[in-house]
Amino acid sequence: MKLYLLLISIFFGISCCKKKEIIDENETYKPVQVNCILSKNLDSAKLYIAGAWNWVEEKRVDRRQQKFIYLTPQTEGYSLVMNFRNDTVRFFRNNQIDSVYTYKILLQHEITGTNYPEDQEPALVFYRLYDGLRSGYVPLKICENYLLLQHQYVSSVVGGRIWKKQ
Repeated sequence: MKLYLLLISIFFGISCCKKKEIIDENETYKPVQVNCILSKNLDSAKLYIAGAWNWVEEKRVDRRQQKFIYLTPQTEGYSLVMNFRNDTVRFFRNNQIDSVYTYKILLQHEITGTNYPEDQEPALVFYRLYDGLRSGYVPLKICENYLLLQHQYVSSVVGGRIWKKQ
């Protein structure tokens, strides 16, 4: 009898789990079309970064299947907002504060100390509030209405994320 109840519990546990929906390039999803020219100019990045940005899409590479997968607020079931004000960035998840950092926009060679061609491009650098130490950085491209955070260059897990200005 206990075995029977255990099997029923396992069956219901598995059937109740919601499978995470991921959109691959072969489905009907249409990737976000950025309607401006994204710049890698440091001054442009500093000029346009202020304000609130909504996450609209993340594009990842599935190396095993050699295709792209797209994550969106709809597929993930949550929204993300970044709000840049003065030297502080606040991250919101589903309109609830998630984390707060100070930030700077620097050229990558100022962070890495290396001298590759891409080290002359801007990166968004996050610093912890409680001790001022660097928490991380991500290369970026930006225009007046869109921001591309190029996580794929600094993370093996996260892809490029597109944000749209509110």
